[in-house]
This record gives sequence, C-alpha cells and structure tokens, in this order.
Amino acid sequence: LVFFLISFTSFAQTAEVTQLQARYPSENAVITLRQETTHIKPEATGLSVITYNKEDMVLLTDQVTGYNERKVYFSSFNKVSNIVAKTISYDDKNRQRIALSTENTITDEISPGTFFDDYKAHRVVFPNLQKGAKLSLSYTEQLNEPHFFGRFFFTSFAPTEVAEYNVLAYEGVKLRWKIFGLKEGDYEYIEKKEGKNTLHTWRAKNVKRINTEGDAPAFAYYAPHIIVLIDSYTFKGETTKLLADENALYSWYYSLVNKVNTAESPELQQVADSLTKDLKTDQEKVKAIYYWVQDHIKYVAFEDGMGGFIPREGKLVCSRRFGDCKDMASIITSLSHAAGVKNVYLTWIGTRDIPYTYKDVPAPMSDNHMIATYIDNGVYYFLDGTGQNLPFGTPTSMIQGKEAMIGKGEGKFEIVKVPVIGIEANRRIDSIEINVNKNMLQGKGEVLLSGYEKIFFVSRVNGLNDQKRKNEFMTGLVSKASNKFIASDFKTQYTTDRSRPAELTYNWQLSDYARENGKEIYVNMHLNKWYQNDLLDPAKREVARELEYKYHDTYVYTLNVPAGYKVTYI
Repeated sequence: LVFFLISFTSFAQTAEVTQLQARYPSENAVITLRQETTHIKPEATGLSVITYNKEDMVLLTDQVTGYNERKVYFSSFNKVSNIVAKTISYDDKNRQRIALSTENTITDEISPGTFFDDYKAHRVVFPNLQKGAKLSLSYTEQLNEPHFFGRFFFTSFAPTEVAEYNVLAYEGVKLRWKIFGLKEGDYEYIEKKEGKNTLHTWRAKNVKRINTEGDAPAFAYYAPHIIVLIDSYTFKGETTKLLADENALYSWYYSLVNKVNTAESPELQQVADSLTKDLKTDQEKVKAIYYWVQDHIKYVAFEDGMGGFIPREGKLVCSRRFGDCKDMASIITSLSHAAGVKNVYLTWIGTRDIPYTYKDVPAPMSDNHMIATYIDNGVYYFLDGTGQNLPFGTPTSMIQGKEAMIGKGEGKFEIVKVPVIGIEANRRIDSIEINVNKNMLQGKGEVLLSGYEKIFFVSRVNGLNDQKRKNEFMTGLVSKASNKFIASDFKTQYTTDRSRPAELTYNWQLSDYARENGKEIYVNMHLNKWYQNDLLDPAKREVARELEYKYHDTYVYTLNVPAGYKVTYI
C-alpha cells in the first residue's frame, strides 16, 4: 500500500508538471496558488488584524536562476512570524524529497531615494531547485495599524493559476472594497456566514504575468488588484470609524499633526522676520520663505515608524537645516504663520505613482507625500520644498494632476486637484551652426531650457561634484547623430530668477559624417536621433507610456554652405 501511494503521488506530480508545461509553454515557472487570508477581530485594545499567507510555485524548465530566494517584508507596523519555506522535488526514481530552507537572514530594505527607513525583510532561500520542483512559502503577518490594511494583487512575477484573497470579518467589523483592473466575470466573489462572522472571498484564475516595460506607469495603474478598507468596527456597543470616507481619513491625519507647531519659537520668529522685512504683501512673504526653504533646507528622507507620518517641529527643522517632505511642509507653514500669513496649510498628496482618488480609496495608500498650500483670493499655490529651483506657483512634476488634501483645522479640510502644467511652459530650444570641413561637421551650439526642462537641468548640474562629470552630463544632453559627437567649452547661464530660462552654449564636432563624392558633398542635417526608437507598437506593448511632464522641443540646424559650393539638392 505504501509503495502504491508513493508511486501514485509521483505519477500525479509528473502529470501536473506536464499539464502546466502544456498550458504555459513559454514560461519558466507558474504560481499554482497564491492565497492571503486575513482575520479582523475587534478587541478591547483595538482591532486584531492577522494575515496567513501561502504561495506555491512549480518550476517548469531547467532555468531556475532567480527563483531560489524570496523576501518577506516587515517594518514597525507589521510583525512577521512562522515563516516556512520548502522545496518539494523528486529524484531519478520518482521518490519525493522535501527540503526545508535553513537560511533566513534579515536585510535592510531602504527605499530608493530614502536616507533611512525601518523597512526590512526576511530573506529565505529555497534549496535543491530543479525542473518540476514545487516551491512552497507560508508565513503569518500581524498588522498593528489597521489604517494600513489592505491591498492584494492578483498578478505576480509569474502566471498564476489561482489567486485568492480571503477576509474573515468578525462580528462588528464593517468593510468596503474596490477592484481595479478586473471586470465582472474575470473573478468570483463569495460571501459566506460563519456564525456571526462573515468570510469574504475574491478569487481569480489563470491570471497572466504582466511584463514590465520602459516608461510605464506605476504597477498599480494596470495590475489587477483589490483594496479592502475597514470602514468601522463595533466593540461592546461602541462604534469606531476607521476609513469610512474622506472625513474619517482626515480625522485620523489631523490627530497626527494637531500638536505640531503649537508653541511659539523666538528662533523661528527671528528667521521669519529677517526673511520678510520690508515686504508688503502676504504673497511676497510666502514666496521669500518658500525660496529660502528650497535654498537652505536640505531634503533628507528619514522614515521611522510614525515618524513617516508626523512632521517634525518647524523650529527643529530650521535649526537642523534638513528634513523630509513633511518637515519641509512644517517649516514652510510655521515660518509663514510667524510672518503673519495664516492661510498656509499642511497638505497631504500622492505622487503620480499612486492611481487612486480619495473618494475611491480614502486611505493612507492614496498619498505618500506632504507639501504646504498657500491660498490667496481663491488661487492655490502648491509649495513643495523638496523641489529645488521651482518657481513660485509651479508644482513639482510628480504631483501634477493629483488630489491634494488641505488641512484647515479640526474637521476642516478641502480636496483640490493640482493643475497639469501646459506644454508651452516646458520648452527646449536646441540650435546649432553647422560648418563642413571635408568629412567633418563642426560649429557652435546653444540650448535654451525653460519650465521643468530647466528645473531638472539645473538640479542635475548643481548636484554633480566635479567638472568632468558635469561635462559628461552636458555632452549627453546635447549629443547628436553618433557616438563620434564631441562637445566642449561648455558655458552655462541661469540667473537666480527661477522663472527665467537656462542657457547652455558649447562647441562641437562630428567626424566621419559628411560624405565627399568628387566635387559634391552630402550632409544629412537630421542629426537628432532621440526619437527614432520611440514608435510604440500596439501589437507588442501591453501598457501605456508615461512621460514625466508635457514638453515642447524645437531643433534649429543652420548649415553654412562652404565657400565655392552651392546647394543643388535638398
């Protein structure tokens, strides 16, 4: 009987692999099951939110590189336990082998562009990888801040046979949810009563892997997923609203900031007075403060627990001369208030990496950034201290078109949309003079940059430490035709007036480009190759293309006809 069961299991395993290979002939692996099951239970201390995670994957080919390790992420907001990673494989006699992972190291996972955060990961390694092996990973996650619950992506880095999200809401828990990237019929929803509790299940089958592509929007824009929010919960007759709507979200946000910048600071007052001395209007005062913050407060992203949500005192930021986005919003508002301008407010906003509106998703996952907003006679000025060289009235490019939640006090807020800067504001005018010297072209060049084109150029040049790197960057900016293009003698000019264009002049030469044939010279004046590979093929590209901002490029190439020659063909 034992022999029969072993043989049957081996046969079933072989059949499963064969069937998967037939269904996914071009894939190296397939996820057979990805499942999350969360229990949400009201308790005396608040909500208990515990999630049980499970994922099974089968390797379909000998290309096993890249599947040997996984990371399970955690921070001060969630605790991970009971991690089990194992590889189930078969030897040449079809005998099953189960090998448990013995390597589980903790790594720091600091986000790109962040100086510090408390994001970490358990790194587990699967042993004995081979064609036909099944990789199984399970773990438990306890969330200690229910405002951060919960999002589930149905797709992953490999095609998925079954993706299932379960939420067991105990008695008294009220949920709300919204599905993105799937329409009815692409998934099934099951609601089941378990005593006084309710089990919600969302299940999608045969979910394809979505390929990442260059210049694509953030993953959440096109990857099928669901967001489940805890609307409210009741415990012993007392109901607590969590994320019922935008009002509930703002109420929580306000509780995090209502004790910030409440005490007067002589040091901060002195700075405010010195910056606004002799200035007549409120707008002039706010503008001077905003520019001072841009020039004197260095952006340092420091996220540690609730420190990622609560701004530091403006007086502390002023004395340190550095801070993250919340700290810069804090010092802009506190200095403005010290200068007597009260209509400057802390503002929560999401960058364009986030596709949600506050109405659809009234939750912290709808924003990841903080700015200050100055309102002057119905005109909104979005002041992002993290953006260097920004003219007053121009938002950073990453928040264009996004909703801003402006906090005006307890129970008072406003949600407005940041405008998208028009195409004519962001211009690049690239002009060159072309002289022909046998098979070489050479001459002078000039580039005028305005709007975001100027902002990114100036920030990049100022951020490079040595002249060699600056020259390399500027050569790449003006490069044309081929890798034989050489630029030199760069000169830059950009005034302290942030609204004026930046100017870059240079000399250049390009060898082996003109062609001599007897008494004729042929010159291809289409030197700009930047767009030659930009044609999008709808048959191959699956997702949209995103640009950082709208822009207008103009190229002016002037050919000086050599002495003794005349133009016979254009």
